[in-house]
Amino acid sequence: MKGSMLLQGLLLAALAAPASWSAPEQAEVLFDGTGFAKWNNPGGWKRVGEAMEVHVPEDKEKRKPLTTKDPFADCQFHVEWRPPQDPPDVRGQKRGNSGVFLPGGYEIQVLNSYENQTYPDGQAGAIYGQYAPQVNACLPQDRWQAYDILFDAPAFDADGAVARPARITALHNGIVIHHDAVLYGKIRVRKEGEKKIKFVEYRPHPREGRILLQNHNNPVRFRDIWVIGHEPDTNAAMTAIDLRRMRAAPERREYAINSPRQPAPPVVTPPKDGAPPSDARAAPGEGWRRLPAKNKGTAAFTTTGDYRRFQLHAEWEGGEPLRLEFADRIVEISADDDGVQRIDLVFESRELGDDRWETATLLKNGVFEQKRVRVDRNHETPVVAMFPAGDTMRRLWIRGLK
Repeated sequence: MKGSMLLQGLLLAALAAPASWSAPEQAEVLFDGTGFAKWNNPGGWKRVGEAMEVHVPEDKEKRKPLTTKDPFADCQFHVEWRPPQDPPDVRGQKRGNSGVFLPGGYEIQVLNSYENQTYPDGQAGAIYGQYAPQVNACLPQDRWQAYDILFDAPAFDADGAVARPARITALHNGIVIHHDAVLYGKIRVRKEGEKKIKFVEYRPHPREGRILLQNHNNPVRFRDIWVIGHEPDTNAAMTAIDLRRMRAAPERREYAINSPRQPAPPVVTPPKDGAPPSDARAAPGEGWRRLPAKNKGTAAFTTTGDYRRFQLHAEWEGGEPLRLEFADRIVEISADDDGVQRIDLVFESRELGDDRWETATLLKNGVFEQKRVRVDRNHETPVVAMFPAGDTMRRLWIRGLK
């Protein structure tokens, strides 16, 4: 099967890059460092250089979030953020706390989680109260961080029941932290005596909603914010699987606040200055084998092990397509121009009971694309990458996903 964009009739989404993507041509830029024209700013957030900063006045009643003027629904959202320079004794949830609330109020946590322990589904990159990130990809507090998020908004039927749950794919500093995660609802809070109980529940709301940046009393800074609308996955077979996935984990729906309900995710150093992530295998090197070139000048590699879930990153310079082979598929990823091309491909072969499906997500030069398909059997597969003759291979690495 071939596809100039990646999985023509299969699956692919898209991922993000560390903190280096420029807004793609089709993006709506929400903040480029020049002002708040696209935002409602009742709390008096301020511009600092080319960034914006949360305003934290002494009067708590004046501490307000920032919300987009326009509503959005299914979208790709990019934001970069930097926590304040807190002293070492400021720990846990008080250390650079904020949040990105997607349309409908579904939160990706912002927090300085570099050498800072807290409850896993409340750390940086968590889908708050539902999923801890797969890994802790936080950088030190003096560094800018980047989120790239692909969001499918939920849909409700005429009676207010969930017809299609929300889903999130996200990268933190170029590392996949969520892939095709089904949300169980929105976090809500109730009191039982002196104890706060958080619970997850869907309540009907419009498909469109404003994106919100949280004011959590910490002067977190944000920059380079943009959004791209996309079409949701309405495949009936996959929606049925998603609904079964949503109902399969009732233990996630209710818990005491600050409860360490999940193990802390492993720490992974993000890619930097050409070096791969600390848990990745780079070619040429261990975990890869060079293949004989079919054409003069072609660079071809295969993994020496099989993968059922992986993130592959490739960079090359030139105008010819990159060819990938995995899971009985042949995929050609076209170049946008003659310059440097960068892609992340995330692939997962998964099952729940008798349901089996595969999800592929592509981030190509900063833009997400995602496809999912139901399958008869799961694949565990080597991955082959063939760089075109005449083009320059710059980087190739792969990391297995849990």
